[in-house]
Amino acid sequence: MEEEDLYIQYLIEAGAIEIVALNDDGEYRFSITEKCAEIAPELYHSYIEDISMMMFELWTKDMVDVSMSDTAEWIFRLTDKGLNMDLYDLDPFERELLQNMRSALG
Repeated sequence: MEEEDLYIQYLIEAGAIEIVALNDDGEYRFSITEKCAEIAPELYHSYIEDISMMMFELWTKDMVDVSMSDTAEWIFRLTDKGLNMDLYDLDPFERELLQNMRSALG
């Protein structure tokens, strides 16, 4: 087993990441948990930065609206374009993020 695989196994067992599904290529999709901030802060912050950049890209493509709540939390909502456009026009990471947002709607 490779060192990277052992690290991923450690993060799963520690509750820092969770397997959520398989992607179209048959690879595991992971979700980063809040516990990751304690166990692997560099990974957690890198993940948050990546998500922030992808959300910014989706916003510039008019696929999400961004606002702030009364409690100073960011709120992201899919636009009609984000709900209805063909996902395969996006890069794989943006596609996965948009797909996750659509799935969260039910």
